[in-house]
Amino acid sequence: MEIRLLTTEEFVRLNHEEMKNYLFALQKELAQRLQSRSMDEILDEWDPFEALEPVLPRELYPVFVLTMINEMQTEDVWEPIWSGLATGCNQWLAAHSGKE
Repeated sequence: MEIRLLTTEEFVRLNHEEMKNYLFALQKELAQRLQSRSMDEILDEWDPFEALEPVLPRELYPVFVLTMINEMQTEDVWEPIWSGLATGCNQWLAAHSGKE
């Protein structure tokens, strides 16, 4: 079953547990797709990272992508990602508040 990709606006409104569930489901979907295609082929038609680019700090982006591709789920790996996402989401929300 294909997961529906969230927009940045939808993603930033998730709580931590919802983010975790969404990203782990996205990770699982990506792993399934990688069984039969290359990452380039996947990204040509489906970009699971697009909504996260505006909120994930640039220095964490490559770590995040590798974590997703390699199906890592240990808290030690995810902790800096969660922290970066929390900061990025708060900054995004502050920058976009009142813009409807």
